[in-house]
Amino acid sequence: AVHRANELGRPLLVAFGLMDDYPEANRRHYHFMLQGLADVEAALAKRDITFVVLRGHPDDVALRLAKDASLVVCDRGYLRHQREWRERVGQEAPCAVVQVESDVVVPVELVSDHQEHAARTIRPKITRHLDRFLVDLPKATPKTRTPAPEVEGEDLSDVDALLDSLGLDDEVPVVPLFVGGTTAGQTVLKNFLADHFDVYADHRNQPQTSDVSHMSKYLHFGQLSPVWIALEASRKPASENRDDFLEELIIRRELPMNFVYYQARYDAYSSLPEFARKTLSEHEDDLREHRYTRAQLEDAE
Repeated sequence: AVHRANELGRPLLVAFGLMDDYPEANRRHYHFMLQGLADVEAALAKRDITFVVLRGHPDDVALRLAKDASLVVCDRGYLRHQREWRERVGQEAPCAVVQVESDVVVPVELVSDHQEHAARTIRPKITRHLDRFLVDLPKATPKTRTPAPEVEGEDLSDVDALLDSLGLDDEVPVVPLFVGGTTAGQTVLKNFLADHFDVYADHRNQPQTSDVSHMSKYLHFGQLSPVWIALEASRKPASENRDDFLEELIIRRELPMNFVYYQARYDAYSSLPEFARKTLSEHEDDLREHRYTRAQLEDAE
């Protein structure tokens, strides 16, 4: 977006559409996300780039701002509603719309033109492109310092006050243990690589330890790039820990991206493989050996 703004001689405006009814999201999700957006605001301010958070569905916000734009640059989404938002903007915006692959290392369509069913089939298709895409992104500096159009957005200086105004599901409270944002996420990763990486291969499936990366939440909200994380991990000496971490981050993570992109009914029972549906059906009436009440589960008994 900065490169194109410089070529066009125009200022750059970065915007985020903030809806209060994102599917299945609650106060915990929003708190982490808004902390991340406040971090984005601070980082862009240092680069003289205007950032605004506007209430509304992302496609509505993008189209509203596109009326006065020379170009719209958006990130990527794979779920049905995310693709619908971007397709609508692409069809209705009065200017060109460019979608940038930002959520995986290797673009989904480049890896495969169909649904892959296992890591073993998608692994070589991703691996052959890694040298091309695992590269540092050079930081671009805006040349046009003219302020972007003044747009009145939400105040990110008080995240809790903004949360209170959104009418969210409050049944799942905020977790103060983790702080959202790129800055916080980079610190979490560096601590993991320094203090816990050497036992990752043995402990990665043991969540009761501290030897997991805690990267999923930062990846989920787009606060850290998988490319940046992979490059940081790749600086560690070759080992089973490094191989396992990159396998989880790239291969195992990008397999479901392929699934939801090429499987239109990804959220339907019928999308499960036949062997899985057959097994579930055969064991539908099985009795569980251990049966716990809700209270026993909640009290960890």
